[in-house]
Amino acid sequence: MLSLSELYLNTAEWFLDEKEPDSEELALQLNGQEAFLLRTAQALDEFWFTPSPPAYVRKALELAELQPSDVILDVGAGDGRLALMALQAFGVRKAYAIEANPIVVHHSRPLLQSIPGLIYAEGVFQTAKFASEVTAAFFLAWHCPEKTVYKLKDRLRAETQCRILIHNSGTPFSLTRVSLK
Repeated sequence: MLSLSELYLNTAEWFLDEKEPDSEELALQLNGQEAFLLRTAQALDEFWFTPSPPAYVRKALELAELQPSDVILDVGAGDGRLALMALQAFGVRKAYAIEANPIVVHHSRPLLQSIPGLIYAEGVFQTAKFASEVTAAFFLAWHCPEKTVYKLKDRLRAETQCRILIHNSGTPFSLTRVSLK
């Protein structure tokens, strides 16, 4: 069976080398979540998309010290993999995910709309309405200036119950934990 890590590696190689994996063979080896990620990656074959590796996503979620009562917000959610992992592997109560790219949203929303507790929407954090119940936020954007993080922190403090922000601005291969309370 193909692991989630191998799936990400295959997906990354596919985007870099412009070679499509044998989707029939992979689909036979995959189960629910992994198949979802593969279908999303295949749907985005004409758009540059850099998914975060699963170990990196897991590390970000662990750094937040999530509780079952938490409601998370994933800003720049891509195909929703962080929100999905937060719900399925960390047992958070609810996950909001916002993504600015309409192509990614178009292909990801149909796959995510049936996931209980997951609200996935198109938007940018500067204008999106944040749910006041958010207690932890994530902003894993491989291309984001740090001043954007400052603006996000201000909004989270003003509009939500958010206690923690995990981001990788300025240091894409490391993670920063910011207390908001």
